[in-house]
Amino acid sequence: MWLSLRTITGKVFLLCLFHFTALSQTILPGTVPGTIVYSRAGSPNGNVYFASGDGTREVAITEGEQPRLSPDGRFLLFHRDRAPYSQANMYVRDLSNSTQWELADGGSYIVGYDWNLAGDRVIFDYSCDIEIIDRSGANRGGFVSGDCYDDAPSLSRADGTVCFHNIHSGLWLSNANGSNKRFIPSTRPTMFGPFGRLMASGWRS
Repeated sequence: MWLSLRTITGKVFLLCLFHFTALSQTILPGTVPGTIVYSRAGSPNGNVYFASGDGTREVAITEGEQPRLSPDGRFLLFHRDRAPYSQANMYVRDLSNSTQWELADGGSYIVGYDWNLAGDRVIFDYSCDIEIIDRSGANRGGFVSGDCYDDAPSLSRADGTVCFHNIHSGLWLSNANGSNKRFIPSTRPTMFGPFGRLMASGWRS
């Protein structure tokens, strides 16, 4: 399950593969502010939902999985259309008017994606590159090049630094503009996430 929590201050967090000891305790209705955005797996599409921070008032938003909210909370990035996790197409939904459009075809392995700091462009892995594309689908191009196993980019909300994984080596970083690709020495390819893939799942502010 992929979770994204938007707090009342508008900040966005991705909660993925992170275990809280507090989850064994009872969460009382009305005690957790904000809105949780999450998906449930399906065949092939699954569904994306909103719910209150305490888990109540669940609302189905669209078919799809792996949702990522834009920094301002207006746009939703997700994938759907194919059962293989890494070959689904990537979509954007405008939550202000419920319109949505396909952003990129996933036939050549889109493992993960994230918004830039401005929320007007999307960074994603595709085939043997990490690419960048406008929210509208225009101006698609290369962003970080080098290895066909560089996947699942995730941006720091502090300065836009990009973290991504390589299943054969570990975790890597690049600058916010895609330059200065460098390896994080303390990481290794045995740090696996869902679907047998090592995951750069998100930053903690």
